[in-house]
Amino acid sequence: RLVVGGFDRVYELGRIFRNEGISTRHNPEFTSLELYQAYADFEDMMDLTETLIAGAAQVSAGTTVLTYGEVEVDLTPPWRRVTMADLVKEAIPDFDFYALLSDADGLSKARAAAAAAGVPDAADAPS
Repeated sequence: RLVVGGFDRVYELGRIFRNEGISTRHNPEFTSLELYQAYADFEDMMDLTETLIAGAAQVSAGTTVLTYGEVEVDLTPPWRRVTMADLVKEAIPDFDFYALLSDADGLSKARAAAAAAGVPDAADAPS
């Protein structure tokens, strides 16, 4: 409503708790950031996300290069932008998501490729 009313950028920070049961691998409490920007496309949102995360890292850690366990993570923009289909193609060169679009048996081929790549329960995954 605010965007329609003339505010070109609107954001909301939300503290969220979901009563989804107890698990050692799942935390039902989290904070979200929801934002809208008039006249912005997905490229603008990606730029904004990069700037926000890199800025938060710089302010909180004094750098945009962080260590997570044994891995060094560089949050310095610009980040690599690539489709999921292209990432799968890099990991499994013989598999092409784009070819599945025109293949009547594409879903079963995708399940088989995922199972062959070691994705748990891939053969039983719903569409």
